[in-house]
Amino acid sequence: ADFRPSPHAPELRPGMNSAAVLDLQVALDRIGYGIEGSGMFDPLTEFAVRAFQRHWRPARIDGIADPETTSLIH
Repeated sequence: ADFRPSPHAPELRPGMNSAAVLDLQVALDRIGYGIEGSGMFDPLTEFAVRAFQRHWRPARIDGIADPETTSLIH
């Protein structure tokens, strides 16, 4: 109930290529989603984000790492 997304959390979308995407991939791998870090928000990254959302934030399962999803993952 006290959770608030970080004001610095980016919104990351499929097709993006950045250091922030690499950080997201590393964080997903660290918590067990078995994804390699490339920095490219590819279909495997989208799949992992959807799986995370399905479990931890089922109110919005869209494969977009919005600030709330990104904050929860980190």
